[in-house]
Amino acid sequence: MIKFLISTVILILTNSSTLCQINPFWGDLEKGEYEVGYKDTVLFKANEPYQVNNYRGGKPFFIRTWYPSKSTATQPVMVYNDFFEVFESNLDTNLIAIQDTMMDHYRKTVIWSGIKQNLSNWEYEDIREELIDSILNTELYCKREIRMAEGKFPCLVYHHGAGGFSFENHVFFEYLASHGWIVISSNYHWYVENRNRLGNFYDIEGYSTTTDILFIYDYVKNKSNIIQNKLVFAGHSWGGQEAFYTNALDKQTFSLYLIYDTTWETKKWNKKFKEKHLKYTRIVEEKALSKPNTTPMVLFTSPKKSLVFGKLKYTNPSFEVFKKLNSQSLTYINCKTGINHESFISLGTIRASYPSSNSFIDGETLHKEFVQFQKITRLTLDLLKNHATSNYTIPIQEIHEKDFLIENGNLCTQINKQD
Repeated sequence: MIKFLISTVILILTNSSTLCQINPFWGDLEKGEYEVGYKDTVLFKANEPYQVNNYRGGKPFFIRTWYPSKSTATQPVMVYNDFFEVFESNLDTNLIAIQDTMMDHYRKTVIWSGIKQNLSNWEYEDIREELIDSILNTELYCKREIRMAEGKFPCLVYHHGAGGFSFENHVFFEYLASHGWIVISSNYHWYVENRNRLGNFYDIEGYSTTTDILFIYDYVKNKSNIIQNKLVFAGHSWGGQEAFYTNALDKQTFSLYLIYDTTWETKKWNKKFKEKHLKYTRIVEEKALSKPNTTPMVLFTSPKKSLVFGKLKYTNPSFEVFKKLNSQSLTYINCKTGINHESFISLGTIRASYPSSNSFIDGETLHKEFVQFQKITRLTLDLLKNHATSNYTIPIQEIHEKDFLIENGNLCTQINKQD
């Protein structure tokens, strides 16, 4: 009887904890005033032909959109596995085959980088299939194609990392949508024939990723439900690096750039770096981002973790290559807690949603980084609120100084001046 009562109490407490959560993937993040809708579509860049296997046509962009909704539709929420579905059944069959290949690649990346990777030593664990299935069948917070809320909303365009994909940061996207943002994310990789991987199209055909970003920008700017002077670009890793190239263009596009852990934060400005990153070197030499009217950029990072003789070592970022830009429009935000590169996006801590995640070998590290991811997400929302509302200023440094070091932080409360 006592054993039964104890089990009942534990069950009630567990259920109460679950009820307090918006969604298992969200942790303790607070929902905004909106429900979250999701839809996908395919765009074709007609002026860049894409030829793979039997497909001949414009280069395809598989667009995913998260958006605010006031719908009370009773349809079920999506599960993580739904991200791997084919976008449109009426597509060219040859293109569907290519999309299937891409989705298979994404699934493997989620399993290896999001589920099997040990955050403590970067090795891969032998994770049971039923655990993988459980995580991939976990409910999301969004519902497919429910009615969008009326009115106009600010918009964030997202660029994934070199090893990433368009839904790698889905918690961040859902969270922003619940707080009144439209989030648009696309693939910037394409299937490459005779290579057992996805590739950057410009590596093969000589095209520029910057023109792909502008293609998505042109798609977004023509939407009637988006506030046109509040278009924000966000990118992780390689996607963050691309922010500098887009911002350096003479053409004014985005009103704010959010850059998450480019992997350059501890690099030295030396011959090796300059020769490897010629495009960035040219921006520095031409002082392209030193102009007073340069669009504000906010760079997020953390102390870098490395194993030295089996012991964990942290290196604080120097931002040396970024300071060569001599830009007054760049704000540096450094987490006081060191986290892994993947933990800046929700993919990195996706296992934390699993009920028995404390039993993982890296369980303690996993949960610390999950908490830090949530702090980064909240800070980002505060920055975006300042940006989207001209008469609304959150004291960023006062609220977040416990968890972040902010350099040149006056810009964090001034980005709302950019119209």
